[in-house]
Amino acid sequence: MRSGTIIVVLAAVAGMAGFLLGGWLSMKPSDTLREGMRYEDMQLPDLEGRSRSLSEFDGKVRLVNFWATWCPPCVRELPMLGQLQYRLRDRGLVIIGISDEPAEQVRPFVKRYAAEFLHLLDHSGTNPSQRYGNLRSVLPYTVLIDAEGEIVWRHSGMLVEQDLLQRLEPLLQSP
Repeated sequence: MRSGTIIVVLAAVAGMAGFLLGGWLSMKPSDTLREGMRYEDMQLPDLEGRSRSLSEFDGKVRLVNFWATWCPPCVRELPMLGQLQYRLRDRGLVIIGISDEPAEQVRPFVKRYAAEFLHLLDHSGTNPSQRYGNLRSVLPYTVLIDAEGEIVWRHSGMLVEQDLLQRLEPLLQSP
């Protein structure tokens, strides 16, 4: 390869890396929803293709969990989330999982890991978790919204059940 071609290729690679890094660094925390702010509704299809929205559950505590089948911590917390949904649904908790993968890929994980809660699919390419403060696209990423629609907590990484319960208890209806 001639040195001129090498220089052009290196310049193109450096330009692309700069473009991608610039986009990554330009995400502004001021553009994201934070604790104390009202949640922003979104409409996404569920595993059967029906359009669902967060606002369907106004008046309930919503735990929104962004996850993926290829993410080991995400998969490890699925059974715990399924158990919490079962135990706390009568106290006003709704757990909503959001994945950007196809329904055919998500369904087996839901069944295998007893993740019996609402799962929505985001194929928009917009990554709604970023709007909720997940600027680096960390998975799992969880947002807790109280019954009045206020964002009360955001968490990057795997959930610890006891910590999560301490956050949920004050928000839920008495047993």
